[in-house]
Amino acid sequence: MDLQDLSGLLKIVGEQNRLRLLCILRDGGEHCVCEFENHVKDLSQSLISHHLADLKQAGLVTAEKRGLKM
Repeated sequence: MDLQDLSGLLKIVGEQNRLRLLCILRDGGEHCVCEFENHVKDLSQSLISHHLADLKQAGLVTAEKRGLKM
């Protein structure tokens, strides 16, 4: 990993709401976006989805679609 990649990764993780989501995920379990709303009540479901997409793009989380749930 070069310096530019590391800088980009730190930007992603350094954002407070994304860091909160990573802390919720650290147990290794699976979570639906709707479950995150119970833990971060000040964020809308669409904003949670946006942050999770950023984390997925950075390779920090994976996603799987089951029916209508992601």
